[in-house]
Amino acid sequence: MTQTQSEKQSSEVRQKARSDSDAQAQASSLEMCIIICNECAKVCSSTLNYCLRMDEQHVEPNHIKTLIACAEICSLNAIWMSRDFELHTKLCQACADICDFCAISCEKVGDGDRIMNECADICQRCAQSCAKMVAH
Repeated sequence: MTQTQSEKQSSEVRQKARSDSDAQAQASSLEMCIIICNECAKVCSSTLNYCLRMDEQHVEPNHIKTLIACAEICSLNAIWMSRDFELHTKLCQACADICDFCAISCEKVGDGDRIMNECADICQRCAQSCAKMVAH
């Protein structure tokens, strides 16, 4: 084998290793996004129940609708990603947008409330994770 052939094979091996590493990182990001979406759906649903037991500000109709929408889209997004549905990145973008909106709503309504802050936090994390999926 000549030096040039050896260099070419070595380059191909390095390129395949990088490609495999990128695929593993993307699979890991996908799995993490599924976990975060499921957690966000769960937290938004429990926060909805919490809000329904609270005062007027917590049960403001747009806030309640936002919690419901966030829980539903996060759940659906996790399902689509688990199925490796080819259009899941489009849903990821919508999920990121709704999670951002829900985080803002929870912060505004919560005004320092621990439950509302936890919901806002997971919504922000979910939005960031979904945005990363869209970027891939």
